[in-house]
Amino acid sequence: CAKGHEASKALELFDQMRAGGLEADLIVYNAAIYACAKASQADQALHLLREVALEGLQPDTTTYGTAIAAAAEASTAQAALSLLREMDFEALDPSVKVFGAAITACARQLVTEEALGLLQEMPLKSLQVDVISCCAAMSACAR
Repeated sequence: CAKGHEASKALELFDQMRAGGLEADLIVYNAAIYACAKASQADQALHLLREVALEGLQPDTTTYGTAIAAAAEASTAQAALSLLREMDFEALDPSVKVFGAAITACARQLVTEEALGLLQEMPLKSLQVDVISCCAAMSACAR
């Protein structure tokens, strides 16, 4: 459902599943957060991320990365940056794609210094800067 841009249906199925007494595992939560990302529903994605911990599950790199992508889709740089720092605190290694999403969020909100800082941070995390991250940072500078 999420890939078909019918995020509301995906989230509806998620709610029906839980209402039916089925427990959601981390994979199910990640899918629901992904649906939120595709629908630019950053607030809902962040709510689900917090719910993961409340359910006694441990968010992983995919969980955080997908929530950061949701923040990028909704152009909420502060949320993306906060989640990236939270990953550090949780000792989770962000991927190139996760950094790219955070840089994109910064670019969309014209937070140029943060976008460039993230780009410079990537090699320090043993990540190779890719074309997408570089283009997103350039986009922040060009606006």
